[in-house]
This record gives sequence, structure tokens and C-alpha cells, in this order.
Amino acid sequence: MTDPFEHLLRSTLSEIAEEAPPVQDALSRAERRARNRRRSTTAASAVGALTALVIAAPFAFADSDSDDGRPSQPANIAPTPSPSNPGGPIPSPSPSKPGGPIPSPSPSKPGQPIPSPSPSKPGQPIPSPSSR
Repeated sequence: MTDPFEHLLRSTLSEIAEEAPPVQDALSRAERRARNRRRSTTAASAVGALTALVIAAPFAFADSDSDDGRPSQPANIAPTPSPSNPGGPIPSPSPSKPGGPIPSPSPSKPGQPIPSPSPSKPGQPIPSPSSR
């Protein structure tokens, strides 16, 4: 730097330093602010984690497959009519003889679901739709 410019810069900085109020214990105040900021950040993080846990816990218990005796949905659900069949569900035909074969109804319109037959005796396997 040049001498006149350096001298001007030093004098300006000295004047600015004289005008500033003296600060006592600037380091301790800065450390205190940093500690308070760290505490508040930690506390906010803990509150956020606890809130997320409180909100997520019921969903986790509802989705678990534990046998605690309570079903996750009601046991008897009423059938609802499908949009393709507004008249109601397709009734399954009753067999003419007990223990006889159950006829498989074909849908009157394409796209309607085919009701799956239930076994006539408990313990019999249910035929899969792919075996037809």
C-alpha cells in the first residue's frame, strides 16, 4: 500500500474504534447466547420427536398383527353394492340337494364379479378361481 492511503485507513479505523462503546465480557455474553441457543434447539428437537412418537404410535399398534383379542376392523361388515351392479350384490344360488355341487353362475354383463362358492362342509378346500 502507499503511505498516504495506509495512514488515512489507520486513522479512520482508530476514529471508529474510539466512537464505539467499550464492551465488558463480550466473550461470556456470546458463550451464554450460544449455550441458550443450543439448549432451545435440543429442547425443540426433543419435543418434535416426542410429538411424532405420540402421533405415530396408534397407527403402529393398529397395523400390527398381534393377537391381543381386538380386531383392527369391525367383525361383521355389511356388503355394499358395487358401482357396476347398482341393484345390489349377486345372490349365490342354493344347492338343490345338501352336499351337492354348487352351480357356478356366469355374470350377465362383462366386468361383473363372479361370486366364489363356499364349501358345503367345514374343512373342505375352497376351489380357486384360476382352476375354472
